[in-house]
Amino acid sequence: MSKKYDVCGNKLKMFKSVPVIDGKVCHDCMKKIGVDYVELPLSMSIEEILTVKEIKDLQANNQIIDPQKRWAEYKNKLKQEKFKKEDISAEKDKYDQLKAAIKADEPVKKGKVYLDFVKKQIFIDKTILEDYRLFRFSDLTSYKTIESPTTINKNHSLSRSIVGGLVAGPTGAVLGAFSGNKSYDAVSKMAVVLYFNNNYSKQLNYISTETKIDSMYYRDEQEKMQRFCVRLDKILVENENNEPTTLSTPTNSADELRKLKSLLDDGILTEEEFAAKKKQILGI
Repeated sequence: MSKKYDVCGNKLKMFKSVPVIDGKVCHDCMKKIGVDYVELPLSMSIEEILTVKEIKDLQANNQIIDPQKRWAEYKNKLKQEKFKKEDISAEKDKYDQLKAAIKADEPVKKGKVYLDFVKKQIFIDKTILEDYRLFRFSDLTSYKTIESPTTINKNHSLSRSIVGGLVAGPTGAVLGAFSGNKSYDAVSKMAVVLYFNNNYSKQLNYISTETKIDSMYYRDEQEKMQRFCVRLDKILVENENNEPTTLSTPTNSADELRKLKSLLDDGILTEEEFAAKKKQILGI
């Protein structure tokens, strides 16, 4: 253990040493940088935030510090760090509660994506690079399926991935993307990409390594993706059915009634058909 002060090198004296972060200094060395313990409140332990190197640098440059300002900055920094930790803790609690509530509804899950048909929400769990996201079913606008061939049986190659899926359509229509004769015997990738109305997209990979299409693994993953896409179709169809009906403007209604009257006069519509259509246009 050193028996000398770490700044001036003088011999240590009992009860006159000031313990800084990484050593001991004397009162005279502290005075040279503007720290006079006679004037400082007892509650202000300025030495706790100073290092030997910093004190040497200040003395070498003939600089002094404002102890009270420096201490206030330090305490404020501690307070900000405390608030930050509390915010992180509160955000973690919020995330944990949200995920627990989603999982309690037994959602349809693929990778980081949860389709909650109870709350009608899509929860995308966080990753190392991305925070979690929560969407309403109505935020889902479309999806597409991707299948990337690798080995071709015929004497030509495919220049791009085969893309299927729906923008919006009836349940089951997606099966066309998976069926039919294929001109290749292996795939390097099989995935579905979800698109949301804020230009966000999420890709879910089912196959990411070269796989023969006649293998059990390929058939199992293909079936899983089909089932997941059927659930996506259900959401899209529900979104379509929930879209508000556009009300006809008075001008449009008048134009339609004129056309109907013309069809009646020409004998194309009967009186009964004309009356029914008229009520429909007028919302009677």
